[in-house]
Amino acid sequence: MHPRHRRMGFQINGRRITLVVAISGVLILVAYPLVQLVHKSFPLSNYVQQLQNPQNMRALWNTLYISAGITLLATSLGSILAFLMIRTDLPLKRTIRSGVYLLFLTPAYISGMAWIQLFGRAGYVTRWFRITMGLTQTPWDVYTLEGVILVMGLNMIPMAYMATANALRHADPTREEASIMSGATPIRTFFSITLPLALPGIIAGAFLVFVHGISGFGVPAMLAMPTGHLVLTTQIYSALGHYDVRMACALSVGLVIMTSIALWAHNVLLRRNRFASMPQNEQTLLTYRMGALRWPIALILTACLALVALGPLVMIGLSSLLRAWGLPLIGSNLTLANYRAIFETSVSARALRNSFLFAFGGASCSALLGLVVSYIVHRTRLRGRQLLDVLASAPLAVPGPVVAASMIFAWSVPALRLYNTPWIILIAYTVAFLPYAVRTTASVLKAMPLSGEEAGWMSGRSWASVFAGIVFPVIRRGVWAGWMLVFLMAFREIPISTMLYTKGTETVGVLMFILKTESGGLEVVSAVAVVVVVLTAIGQAVVGRLVGIRKGIL
Repeated sequence: MHPRHRRMGFQINGRRITLVVAISGVLILVAYPLVQLVHKSFPLSNYVQQLQNPQNMRALWNTLYISAGITLLATSLGSILAFLMIRTDLPLKRTIRSGVYLLFLTPAYISGMAWIQLFGRAGYVTRWFRITMGLTQTPWDVYTLEGVILVMGLNMIPMAYMATANALRHADPTREEASIMSGATPIRTFFSITLPLALPGIIAGAFLVFVHGISGFGVPAMLAMPTGHLVLTTQIYSALGHYDVRMACALSVGLVIMTSIALWAHNVLLRRNRFASMPQNEQTLLTYRMGALRWPIALILTACLALVALGPLVMIGLSSLLRAWGLPLIGSNLTLANYRAIFETSVSARALRNSFLFAFGGASCSALLGLVVSYIVHRTRLRGRQLLDVLASAPLAVPGPVVAASMIFAWSVPALRLYNTPWIILIAYTVAFLPYAVRTTASVLKAMPLSGEEAGWMSGRSWASVFAGIVFPVIRRGVWAGWMLVFLMAFREIPISTMLYTKGTETVGVLMFILKTESGGLEVVSAVAVVVVVLTAIGQAVVGRLVGIRKGIL
C-alpha cells in the first residue's frame, strides 16, 4: 500500500485508538455537561414558564440592549480608526497603534475597576467635580446599563478594529484603481468600491463583538447588578445562587442559542468575504490624503486613546500604591506594601497561586487535547473526524457562565462528584478554552507540507515515531503559542471560577469580582490587577514571537 494511503487510511491501530480516545475525551468533557444542561432544562413547559417571568424578560431585554450598544460603539469607533490607520496618510500611526494595543491588553473588568475609581460615586474625578462645581450629585452614574455599554464598548474597540483593518487590507485594489481611472473621486471610490468590499468583514466583526457582549459577565456584575439591572449571565448566576436549577438551565440554553446564531452569521459573512477579497501589501492599497487635517486628527486620536487606554491603567497603578483607597494622590500616601500583601495576605496569595496552577493545568490539558484533535481532523481521513471537530469547537458558542452551570450539573452526581473540588475548575478551563488551542495548532498544521511525513512512512517508521520525530518539531511553536494563549485567558477569567470556587480555590478572577480580601481592600486588588496586566503583556509578546507575527495581533 502506498505510504500516503497508509497515512490517510484507517489501517493503523494506533491511530484508531487515538481517535477513539480523543472522541471519548471530548464527549465526556464537552458533550456530557451540555447534554446534562439541556436535559435539566426540560420539559418545554419550563421554557414557557421562564418566558412568562418578567424578571427574565427584563434580563433578556437588558442583554440585547447592552450588546447592541456595545456593538454599535465598538464597531463604529473601531471601523473609523481602522480606516484612518490603514487607508490614510495619518501620522503618529505607531503611537496610535500602541494605544489600541493597550486596550487589547487590559481585561474589561480591570477597565471597569478603573472607571469606578475615577467616575464612581466616590471616585476621584467625581469628588473633584462635586467640590469644584459645588454640587451634591454628578450628572453621571457608572452603575447603569449605559455604564456597562461604555466600559465594554471601549474595551472591544480593538476587536472591531482588527476585523475592519483585515477587511480593508484585503480589498481588491484593481477595482479601486479602475474607479479612479474612470474619473471617480477618492471619496466616491471609497463609498462605492472599498466600503462594499470591506462591509462583510466589518459586519462579521460586529457579530463577534455582539457575541462577547451577550456573554459578558464581569462588567455587568460589577456595574449593573449592584443597582438591580440584571442581564442573562448575571441572572444565571443569581438563579444558581438561589438553587433555581430550572431557571438557570433554561436561560443557559437560550444564551447558547443566541451566541450560536451570532457566530453562525459571523462565519457565513467571513466565508462570503473571502471570495470578494485578496491579500494585499498595505503599500499597494489606495491611500487617502488627509491634507491639513492630518495632524489635528492624529493628535485628537492620540489624546482620546491616552484617556481610554492609558488612563485606566494609570489609575489602577496609582491605586495599587496607595496606603488606603480614597486617600489623596500625594507622595506620602504611596507605598509598595500592597504588592507585598499579595503574597502575605492569605486570600490574595492563595488566589494568585490558584490562578497560576489552574491556568497551567488547563492550558496543558487544552494544548494536549487540541494537538491530538487538530492532527486527526487536518492530517487524516479517519471516519468521525468531522464529529470530533464540531465537538471540540462547540465551546466557542458557550459563554463562561453556561460552561460553569453545565459543570455543576454534570459533576455533582454522587458517582462523579467533582463539585466543590479544584478539579471542576481545571476541567471547566480545559473545556472553555479548548477551541483556541485547536485553532492555533490547526493553523500551523495546515501550513506544514506532507512531504516530511511521507518520507517517514517510506522509511518504515511507525505513526508515533513520525509524529514525535517529524510533525511535532515543526509545529511545536504553534502548540506553545496555543498553550500560552489559553494560559493567559484562563489566568484572568472571571465567570467560571466565580461560579465554581469554594473556600481554598479562589482565583484572581474571584478576587477581582468580590473586590476585597481578608485584610486588604481595593488597593490590594489594584496591585493584583497590575500583575495581571503585566503578565498579559509578557504573554502576548511571547505568543507574537512564537507564531512569528508583530507585537500582539495589531
